[in-house]
Amino acid sequence: MDALVFVNAHAAAAAAEPLALLLRRARTAQGVVVFATAPAQEPAVPAPGEDAGAPAGQGEAAAAPEAPRASASPGPEDLVLASPVADAFDGVEDLAPGLEEMGIDRIVLAGADEGGALRETALAALTLGFDLVLVSDACTAPEGGSVAWLGEAEELGALLRPAREAWLRM
Repeated sequence: MDALVFVNAHAAAAAAEPLALLLRRARTAQGVVVFATAPAQEPAVPAPGEDAGAPAGQGEAAAAPEAPRASASPGPEDLVLASPVADAFDGVEDLAPGLEEMGIDRIVLAGADEGGALRETALAALTLGFDLVLVSDACTAPEGGSVAWLGEAEELGALLRPAREAWLRM
């Protein structure tokens, strides 16, 4: 089973249309969706039902979060988390075991590579034994455009797919 993991989907550099397409597909399939902000002490998007200006978790107060992008906002069943380090699996202790307990064996990953978080999370997913699909048109550099490391990730075993060809197994 797949989990759709968005890293820094709130960022201005994040590719809105591919993220929205992926999210619609995940919602239709009633799939597992994770919104991770990294590196950060607090999620940049509020969990459903939380005030956008209120702290969303434990830790020190962070700067006021950016407004969530309407195309990629968390739903009531989504996991919303923050990792103090770039690698979301390293920064959120129970993320990998929790996904495995849900039967997740493949990560479909997209978002903005702010602070190297997308790359570090991708490499960690592979190291942890997850199959990995990187959504090539939804993995963006902080300044916009594609990240430069997709080829490296592919050599390490990741599959590269544009959003229109990325389907989630449920």
